[in-house]
Amino acid sequence: MGIKITTKNSIGEMPYPFIAQELIETNGYKKWVKGAHDLRVMVINETPFHSFLRIPPKGKLIANLSQGGRIKLIDPKELPLSIQRIIQSRIQKIGTL
Repeated sequence: MGIKITTKNSIGEMPYPFIAQELIETNGYKKWVKGAHDLRVMVINETPFHSFLRIPPKGKLIANLSQGGRIKLIDPKELPLSIQRIIQSRIQKIGTL
């Protein structure tokens, strides 16, 4: 168990159960945080209703709270247009499955 950060081409076989999440790299949004972080957005009926940043401890990439990471709540209405476009493109892609 644990968290593994890898490329799509090197995932290989994984023991069940597992979750694979795609990383969409951007320069982040320096208004809220500097350095490594990930943005989580929850969507219902194609509408973002909750979002937050997960921020890892300094010098690390894994932002789990149990490993010293922290959370910063972000109002989805305050997300910049560039991020809203990414969210909409993901919603459209998922809708085509």
